[in-house]
Amino acid sequence: NVLKGKDVNAYGKEFEILHSLENNSRIAFAPRQISTLPSLGEVDIMRSLQMFPGISVGRISTAGLFIRGGTPDQNLILFDGMTLYHIDHFFGFFSAFNPNAVKDVQVYKSAFPVKYGGRISGIVELSGKNGDSNKKHISISTGMLSTGMAVELPLWRMGSVFLSARRSHVDYFKTPIYDMLSGYITGENYTGVANDMAYAEKSSFLPQPFKPQFYFYDLNGKITLMPSKRDVLSFSVYKGLDYFDQTTDEKSEFQLGADSYSSYVDLHDRSSWRNFGTSFRWSRQWQPKLFSHFFIANSIYNSETFSKSVTDTSFYYTLPIINLNEKNQVKDTSIRLESEWVLSAKHKAELGIGVSLFQTEFSTSYAEKLWLIDQGNNVLLGHLYLQDQWTPYDKLQLTTGARK
Repeated sequence: NVLKGKDVNAYGKEFEILHSLENNSRIAFAPRQISTLPSLGEVDIMRSLQMFPGISVGRISTAGLFIRGGTPDQNLILFDGMTLYHIDHFFGFFSAFNPNAVKDVQVYKSAFPVKYGGRISGIVELSGKNGDSNKKHISISTGMLSTGMAVELPLWRMGSVFLSARRSHVDYFKTPIYDMLSGYITGENYTGVANDMAYAEKSSFLPQPFKPQFYFYDLNGKITLMPSKRDVLSFSVYKGLDYFDQTTDEKSEFQLGADSYSSYVDLHDRSSWRNFGTSFRWSRQWQPKLFSHFFIANSIYNSETFSKSVTDTSFYYTLPIINLNEKNQVKDTSIRLESEWVLSAKHKAELGIGVSLFQTEFSTSYAEKLWLIDQGNNVLLGHLYLQDQWTPYDKLQLTTGARK
């Protein structure tokens, strides 16, 4: 249905998409609406976005977004102003965002505003949920793979606190959906669309089909304060972690003539990857038509892999202990100041300036003593942008901008 004004509303099973005529490449919706869409055991924001036009699924085992032919690493993912570099749980089957902790989602498939930079494909901006400033709320949710809890508390009648936590329970109670996904990852499941990949993974050398130990969790927190009618302060924290352990331990004995021999294989293979981010935002209304937003955001992505192999076969020989450790880390610290000036009902100007420090570290060590790779890099990047938006007629909008 096309309504008078600037919104096009599509209704289906109480699912509403707000598509602004000001920017036909922009999609905005609330996560509570995606519960009516099909899901793979859990409600998932990123997999729901894959159902929109212009966004494709790609491989079945990834929750990343392929927007307008781009790849997931070409998208900018922002959560309350902080940049997140790894947005997956469970090896890409689910995104790292708890839908109960997200207030709204905006997706730019093309022609995104000049205030976003550093990516060439698409923009996904998520806003964390604010707590209720008038009443306390506690909610508990559970699904086939995880269980979560959220708490909302008023704060001195001038703000609120929101806390949420979600953790998988498959390391304690394995559901049928977990067995299906685990079989796909380990190559034990040869059926369905995963047949080719499962066969390829099954062909890899493994002493025996293993039962990996795995869990993930994510934490969200947000404090919102309104010290005056013109000021809003907010502080957000996000943390997400995945842990995977496929340790195997095999012992066997055999008889050869009158002699007895034994064989022992001990394989340790542990991996973990995590996101941690914080952001501070100060929004102020200087005049009825002049607004400013000041951001400080910090984001850290870290992954670590440890592998150790001990083999002892008394019949032949004892193999040396193999011990490998790999670490990878990306830090992103940003400061931004953005202002918006509403010149008239049809004319708006925006100005912004900011600076970001990127720090990367990568290392690989052997036997905890020999460093095969140990390198890092620091990059300081600044930006300045100006954008003007003018709507001379209801069906004509002119947007010009420059970014340096």
